[in-house]
Amino acid sequence: MPRTKLVLFGATALSAASLLPISPWAPSLADASPALPQETGTFRAALQKAQRAVDAQRWGDAEAACVRALERDRKNAAAWALRGVAAAGSGDVDLQAYCLHQELRFLEAQGVKRSEMRDKREALVAIDPTAGDLF
Repeated sequence: MPRTKLVLFGATALSAASLLPISPWAPSLADASPALPQETGTFRAALQKAQRAVDAQRWGDAEAACVRALERDRKNAAAWALRGVAAAGSGDVDLQAYCLHQELRFLEAQGVKRSEMRDKREALVAIDPTAGDLF
């Protein structure tokens, strides 16, 4: 078995082969990208299913798939954005506003420049006028 190095939590380097005896899920870690550890195959599959449901305007299916994706990565801004689109399609303005708030929160935490988030803030203020007080 090749000795693949992994970077976990940004500082500790472990060998995937050294994890095998103690953890049955270690082989999947060897295939994970260090830059995007949260994007597992299950996460991507759920997000793709949500996107297909949004494209087909099946809002309930899209919502359920977004929830499944967010169960695997609660801090993924793209998943929150897609859930907001599904909420808008189904007419749930409160959920749409919540999703936009979450998306902006995580984009800001990830270091996206405020100027790049201007359109998203304007969309949020359009459906939640009190949100303007937060910016």
